[in-house]
Amino acid sequence: MAPSFPSHRRRAGAALASLLLPAALLVAADPAGAVVASCAGTPQDFNGDGFADFAVGEVDGGATHGGKVHVFYGTASGPTFTGSGDAPDDQVFQQGVGGVPGVDAAGDGFGATVTAGDLNDDGCADLAIGAPGNNRRVGSVTVLYGSPGTGLRTTGAQFLSQDSIAAGEARFGEQFGASIAVGDLDDDGVEDLAVGAPFDIVEVPGGADQGAVAVFYGATTGVGRSTRADVLVDQNDATVPGTAEDGDAFGYAVAAGDVTGDSIDDLVVGAPGENGSGLVSLLPGSATGVGATAGTGWSQSTPGVPGASETDDSFGETVTLGDITGDGAPDVLIGAPGENVGRGAVTILLSDGTTHAVGVAGAQAFSQSTAGVDGAAGVADDFGFAIAVADLDSDSYGDVAIGTPGDDIGAVVGAGSVTVLRGSAAGATLAGYGGARISQESVGVPGGAESGDGFGFAVSGAGIRNTGVDDLLVGVPGETLGAVSEAGLTLILPGRTTGPSGVGSSEVEADKLNVAGGRTTNGHWGFSLD
Repeated sequence: MAPSFPSHRRRAGAALASLLLPAALLVAADPAGAVVASCAGTPQDFNGDGFADFAVGEVDGGATHGGKVHVFYGTASGPTFTGSGDAPDDQVFQQGVGGVPGVDAAGDGFGATVTAGDLNDDGCADLAIGAPGNNRRVGSVTVLYGSPGTGLRTTGAQFLSQDSIAAGEARFGEQFGASIAVGDLDDDGVEDLAVGAPFDIVEVPGGADQGAVAVFYGATTGVGRSTRADVLVDQNDATVPGTAEDGDAFGYAVAAGDVTGDSIDDLVVGAPGENGSGLVSLLPGSATGVGATAGTGWSQSTPGVPGASETDDSFGETVTLGDITGDGAPDVLIGAPGENVGRGAVTILLSDGTTHAVGVAGAQAFSQSTAGVDGAAGVADDFGFAIAVADLDSDSYGDVAIGTPGDDIGAVVGAGSVTVLRGSAAGATLAGYGGARISQESVGVPGGAESGDGFGFAVSGAGIRNTGVDDLLVGVPGETLGAVSEAGLTLILPGRTTGPSGVGSSEVEADKLNVAGGRTTNGHWGFSLD
C-alpha cells in the first residue's frame, strides 16, 4: 500500500485511492556535470550552473512499488533530457540503491513529498525526500546534498526519522515525512528542516492522529548537526495554539518563510482535523528557534477570515507561502479542499505593505463558485488540494496556481484541472487571465481528460525554461499511458507575458527518451513536484 492520509484527505478519483508496481531502474548517483567551481545560491539549483532544476516524485515507482524520485537539470535552453548540455541526465533515486540510505519496500511512499533548500549553506540546493509509509508508516526523510557541477549526490546522504530527535519517538503509523518545509528558523544563516508527522501520538499511551512537527536545525556540516538541539513541536507545547486532540493531524501541511516581518523565517503548520474543521498555526522563528514566542492560530472562525468553520472543511490541509502582492514579503495561502462537501476553497492572508506581517486585513477567498472563476464547483472536486505561487507572466507579482484534481471536465469525472489567479498589489485578482481553468482539454495541453487522471494533484512553479518567466509544472499521477495503467506524468506549461496556457506544453514521464526508469503500472509519477 502507498502511504495513507487522514480520512479528510481526499484523493482525486477512486483510482488514486490505491497507489503502486514494477520497472527497470537506473540510479545516477554521481552524474558527470559542467565544470562549476562553486554554487551561487540560485534557488532550486542543485549543481550550481545558475539554472533551475526540478524533482518529481513517483510515489509507487519501482519493482517493489516503494517509490522513486526523478531529478531533471536546467540548462541555458531549459531542462535537458539528453545529457548533451551543461547538466547531467535524469537522475533516479530509490531507497537502498546506489548509496541512497534505507531499504526499498512496498508502501514506503518514497517521493510522496519533495522539497529543495540549502541545508548546509554551501550555495547549492539540496533535496529532502519524504517517505511517510516507510517501516509500517513510521516514516522517514532522506536528504541528498547538491554539489558544484555534479548536482545531487548520495555521498553524505542522511536518513532521518523521529528517532533522530530522541530514541523511541518514532512509532508505527505516525507518517513522519508527510510534509516538509525549509527555512532559516533560528536566524543563523543556515536553513533548517521542518518535517510533519500528522499522525503522531502526542499522548502516550492513548491518543491517535494528533500530530507533531520535527524541526532539525541546519549547519554547514548538514541538517540536524547544529549546536542547537532539534525539537519536536506539538499542540501541547505552551506556545503552540490549540491542544493535541485525536484527529487534529497537526503537521499535515508545513511551510516556512518570514510572515511576521522581523526578517526571521517562521513556521506555518496546518492541522486540518482541528475541531473537525481545521486550523492553521503561525509559529514565529527566533534567534533561539521555534517555540520561544507564542504562536497565532487562524481558522474560518477567526474574525476577518472569510467563510465559516464547518465539519470536514479540512482548512489547512494545504499551506503555501508566496509573494502575491509584490511587496517582497510572503503571503499565506490556505487550502480547504473539503469545504462545501469537497467542492473546496482557498483562503489568502496578505502581508501588510508596511510591516510585512501577515494578518486578516483584506483576506480573500476563492472557489469555483466565485464569480469570474472558470468551471463549476462540484462535490469532491477538491479545489485547493494543491497550491503554488510563481510569477507566470513576469510582472513581478506572484500568480497562484490551484490544483483541483477531482474536477469534472465536461462529462469526464475526476479528470482534474488547475485554476490560475493573477497576482497584484491588492492580492489575487481575476483581471485578465485570472480565474482561467486549464485541463487536458485546453488547447495545446498534451493528452485528453480521462476519469481519475488527477490533473492538478501536484503543482509547482519555477523558471525551468530560462526565459525570464516562471513555468507551471502540473502533476497528473493517475494518467494511463499506453497500456500502463496510472503510470502518471508531469506537464510543463510555459509561462509567458500574457499568462500561462497550454500552448507549447511538454510532457515529462518515464517513457520519454533518455529518462531513466521506465513506466510502472500504478507508479503515480507526478505525485509530488518541486
